[in-house]
Amino acid sequence: MTYYKAKDILKALTSKGMEEIPGDGSHHIMLKREYEGGPTLISRISRGSKAGYDDFLLTQVGKQLALNLSEVKLLVKCPMKQAEWDQIVAERCPDGINPLAPYRRQ
Repeated sequence: MTYYKAKDILKALTSKGMEEIPGDGSHHIMLKREYEGGPTLISRISRGSKAGYDDFLLTQVGKQLALNLSEVKLLVKCPMKQAEWDQIVAERCPDGINPLAPYRRQ
């Protein structure tokens, strides 16, 4: 099983348009990406420099980003460009709701 460092995930997400937002004082960095006429994606990444993300945690992050596990790995490793991610989000969230997010609004 491959582990990804939190700092590498954070770097990949911010390079593809996610912005840090004020946190809740926890041990996480909050990230947000808004799409015009679409969903607002929100994710939390650990602040720990030694934090490692396994497939389970990457799957949870992927749900927050409207991606499956293999797609989130491509996003983090950087073969997936921002435009490709935008296309996936547009296809999966046509009504502005992320169907994969555990916190879906009704």
